[in-house]
Amino acid sequence: NIVALLCLAYVAILAMCFIDIDISFDPSLLHPVGFLKAMQGFPIMIFAFSCQQNICSVADEMKDVSVKKLNTVSWTATLSGLLMYLPVMIIPLVMFGREEDANKPTFLELLPHNSVAVQIGFIASALSVCISYVLVVQPVRRTIFSIIYGNNQPEIGSRKESIARLVVVMIVMLASLGIAIAAGSSLGPTLEFTGLLGGNTVGFVLPSI
Repeated sequence: NIVALLCLAYVAILAMCFIDIDISFDPSLLHPVGFLKAMQGFPIMIFAFSCQQNICSVADEMKDVSVKKLNTVSWTATLSGLLMYLPVMIIPLVMFGREEDANKPTFLELLPHNSVAVQIGFIASALSVCISYVLVVQPVRRTIFSIIYGNNQPEIGSRKESIARLVVVMIVMLASLGIAIAAGSSLGPTLEFTGLLGGNTVGFVLPSI
């Protein structure tokens, strides 16, 4: 997780180093395209902010757990995420939000590819996504286990648990890969599907059961 965060921080710094904002930029770039387009973003919001269920895992693993410690973890995680994501969201949008740049899948595509720093940024971005996605799959796997086994969870490390874990993770990863391939260069449908599936399963289906 620390490696993924460091990679993300590098991409954020990269965005700021290559920035060349025209102060006369059109502020409408920051406005929603339309009501329906804004509604399409909600599944992605669900996916991005469904991390609150991880507080249960944090509480389980924390030594001498207390409400004060959990509050500290929550606030520091929220503030650090805000500080890292704001420049990544706003700066590239202001700099590269022109209509002619809209067909580019990521803002990294608009930076000079012959730059070693940018090439490292591509690697860091891919590495961050790979690590982060595995971390996202973990609570989904635990949710599926809870739905299937209920209170009779297989012992961690046992042959039954290892095989079940491998099967569930492989199904999730293959389904994600299939959706990503079908979506092509557009990551929107992939994120929307993952947001609806992951967010609703972890946030609503399991608690109701």
